[in-house]
Amino acid sequence: MSGTIVHEAGYCPDSVTVTARARDATSGEIAIAGVGRVPMARSGTSFTGAIRSGFPSAAVGDHQVTVIVTGYGGSASRVVGTLTIASGCPKD
Repeated sequence: MSGTIVHEAGYCPDSVTVTARARDATSGEIAIAGVGRVPMARSGTSFTGAIRSGFPSAAVGDHQVTVIVTGYGGSASRVVGTLTIASGCPKD
């Protein structure tokens, strides 16, 4: 499995797209440590999900982002980056 954060910015984006490729996986999700999970859409061996802005003030800080894919043989996960939730962003 491979996964990367496709869009990173030094400002307050409304969303960040995460993509991953995984053979033999049937579902995927993005886990944001301490914040929650986001489902990923599947297209062949590619999975895509969007982390959207609008977090509560209690979530301000850095959070590890992990992609988790599941298939018939079990599940696999990989840390793909860090999400920084800033208090100065208008939606957070």
